[in-house]
Amino acid sequence: MPSPAELGFSMPPEWEPHAATWTSWPFDDVLWEGQLEGVRDDMAGLVATVARYESVVVNVRDEEAERDAHRRLAALAAPQERIAFHRLPLNDAWFRDNGPIFVRDAAGRVALTDWRFNAWGGKYAPWDDDDRAPRVVARRLRMQRFEIPYVMEGGSLEVNGEGVCLTTRSCLLARERNPELDEHEVETLLRRTLGVRRHNLEALRSLRAHDGVPYRVVALPLPRRRMELGGTRLPPSYANFYIGNGFVVVPLYEDENDEAALTTLRPLFPGRDVIGLGSTHLITGGGAFHCVTQQQPAGEPAPEDAPGG
Repeated sequence: MPSPAELGFSMPPEWEPHAATWTSWPFDDVLWEGQLEGVRDDMAGLVATVARYESVVVNVRDEEAERDAHRRLAALAAPQERIAFHRLPLNDAWFRDNGPIFVRDAAGRVALTDWRFNAWGGKYAPWDDDDRAPRVVARRLRMQRFEIPYVMEGGSLEVNGEGVCLTTRSCLLARERNPELDEHEVETLLRRTLGVRRHNLEALRSLRAHDGVPYRVVALPLPRRRMELGGTRLPPSYANFYIGNGFVVVPLYEDENDEAALTTLRPLFPGRDVIGLGSTHLITGGGAFHCVTQQQPAGEPAPEDAPGG
């Protein structure tokens, strides 16, 4: 069966136009270690902000989650006409990792790749509902789906639309994910599925664009205060921002470096509103805005019965 790349598909960069942003409404207070109320407030702020710029599809696990999302978003006067709710069984809310990775061809048709998901190398169980999520999304969109029999998390990949991928060895080569693949085989897999031509696992400062010009590396500050939950240190980062149609949403942590991070980022995104939003509760789960979102690129869905799907 031909691969996505052989059929002309590749993964577009996040900053290209979106048809929609997909995200999942948090659930299960035990999973969130008692933080669910605040986490849902953070999510409501995120969804309401994104919906002012583009369509948002909110995955809701059950009726309670959908009612809660409606209530909080209405309280923020979120544009309801841009928000759709999608009933989807899930084990966790991090849709960047457990959702599909979308690809697009030269004709502008969009398909999705459906990778295996094993909860970050088996760290949490169960994960069976999460693993099925891309298949459900493909059915909703009536979109071509490429089933890939290997583990991959969307949050482990950054692409620039010119064949360059930035990722890390610690994630892609972890024995808990695809123990049968070595580095060369992982690189080949990314070429065949996402259209990657240059795969770089480290050495950011020596990385070059497709024309050989060095990238400009901009350093972001880190939050100064130490954040913990139950004695475990949390990983707050301003780099967990999300880029959409005319905006960038940046997680803030009630920290003295919040404004410095926004000041650093604003000149880098001309033509986009750079917006800081509270993420002090969401970060208790180990991630922020980029981790809970997944962009659907603009374009007509490739039909479900297209070759290779």
